[in-house]
Amino acid sequence: MDYRKNNLRRDYKRSRKRCTPFLRQHAYERRGIAVHFNRLDNPLSHFVSFLFLFFTGNLEIRIMQTFVPSGKNLEQTRNWFIIDADGKTVGRLATIAARLLMGKNKTTYTPFLDIGDHVVIINAEKVVFTGNKLKDKVYRHHTGWPGGLKEVTAEKMMQRHPERVLESAIRGMLPKNKLGRKMGKKLKVYVGADHPHQAQRPEMLP
Repeated sequence: MDYRKNNLRRDYKRSRKRCTPFLRQHAYERRGIAVHFNRLDNPLSHFVSFLFLFFTGNLEIRIMQTFVPSGKNLEQTRNWFIIDADGKTVGRLATIAARLLMGKNKTTYTPFLDIGDHVVIINAEKVVFTGNKLKDKVYRHHTGWPGGLKEVTAEKMMQRHPERVLESAIRGMLPKNKLGRKMGKKLKVYVGADHPHQAQRPEMLP
């Protein structure tokens, strides 16, 4: 009797590795041994696994593939957009331009490729700062010499070089690496409504 129990315990351990509960119960019933699995008998059990196999005459296997751009001939696929900065907030305008430069508006966006478009901004002197940023915001740069830290307020920057305000805001939203610097070269900011990119036929954005 002990020998039979040992064989039953050994067969049960082997069957758990390569059989489903249905097949294990069927194997013991063939030997005339009544074995009940509580997990199957319990109607409230949520951990019972079922295996269903369907076989049809025409078997069709579909594989989902992820499309990754090759990175070749990207310049031929770029579009040109023009944005009028008249009366628009600096930060809100910068987010739109940065999104176009990175190409995040496209379904083929790839983080390690520059698939963005060219962006032309006109009327840069007519952008608007919210709150007290016009007087409180400070732009800093260093000349490289000892004690060469320079500070310029946003109000003076708008008077001297208004295009640099948008360039600084947009490039601050791009990646801080070679790819980001390459994306920043597709940005063109101009004071006034004239720009030298009429031949590219840029699309006007609202």
